Amino acid sequence: MNADSIFFIGSLHSICQDYVLSKNDPQPFVILSDGCSSSTHADFGSRLIVKAADRFLRTADNDVRSVHRESARLALQWSKQIGLEVEAVDATLLTAHLLDDVLTVGCSGDGVVAWESVDGTVDVHAISFPSNYPLYPTYQFQCDRFDELLAHHQIEAEVKHYRRTSQDTQFQFIDSTTSDSLTHVWQLKSSDYRYVALLSDGLNSFVRSRSASNGNRVEPILIEEVLDNLWAFKNSHGAFVARRMTRFKKDCESLGWHHADDLAIAAIHLGE
Repeated sequence: MNADSIFFIGSLHSICQDYVLSKNDPQPFVILSDGCSSSTHADFGSRLIVKAADRFLRTADNDVRSVHRESARLALQWSKQIGLEVEAVDATLLTAHLLDDVLTVGCSGDGVVAWESVDGTVDVHAISFPSNYPLYPTYQFQCDRFDELLAHHQIEAEVKHYRRTSQDTQFQFIDSTTSDSLTHVWQLKSSDYRYVALLSDGLNSFVRSRSASNGNRVEPILIEEVLDNLWAFKNSHGAFVARRMTRFKKDCESLGWHHADDLAIAAIHLGE
């Protein structure tokens, strides 16, 4: 088993507000956070909530909702101690960790989770908020902000499911569901899977330039096409995520793609 991670700044950002952490002791785990671009100092907040989750995941059981709740509470406490505004911890929290043969994946806020089974099937779940107001885990400790979202019916998330059945096929949209859960949780038998990955919603920000009669126009790229090019881990040794993303970024340059938002990815190789 091996965990690795990397993050990149988006073309429209001056400061990267994504942050990731991957560790292999005592068992592999990965943590990812995406700070809200419209909130002041959210780059600090994403780092604080990741470091808070690092504390709890070391001794975590499979109650990932409790891990996310306590991580948000501690990150808010730290932000206050260093003089940051409350909104600095407007940040998502995604985690994946192992306990014996149980792989637990959690997502609070928006983001993307994916896993590849031993038979080569890849399932991807993209969590988004149609209201454009993600339900950040810190909101459970900020009643006024949570109640405002609740009053305007803005807490419901959309979960889109995509699947690729083999390396020779393309990702296809499967279905879409809605949920008002603060933390979305999946539990899998780890021995049935090769990889699990967490990605920030920067995956949805890829665009290309197209020639038009009045000049070039910018065109968004569907997540299925991005996944077709991104999901191709060649091996699992060392910094395997960093190597894959370095190759992917070169491919993007040749295709004329770029991502406007920050992009982070963290993954665990679970075994063959």
